[in-house]
Amino acid sequence: MEILQLKRLQALDLFENLMDSIPPEISKLSQLRYLDLGNNEFTQLPSEIEALTELKILNLFMNPISKEEIARIEAMLPHCIVIYE
Repeated sequence: MEILQLKRLQALDLFENLMDSIPPEISKLSQLRYLDLGNNEFTQLPSEIEALTELKILNLFMNPISKEEIARIEAMLPHCIVIYE
């Protein structure tokens, strides 16, 4: 079973996996409340992440992501705490 089929998934920990992208289909995880993408290689996230309206915490700590991209993400997810420093 693929993770993206788990419609009721509330927490996803992808910390320290050398990842540099996530698929736009992440938006299908509509019940996601916690997403840990820390210590990876992300420089941006897909705009579809905006569909994660239940997301409360997004960890982007230790990623080579610009302040501008952080601001864009925060604007898309005003209900979410974005951890990046």
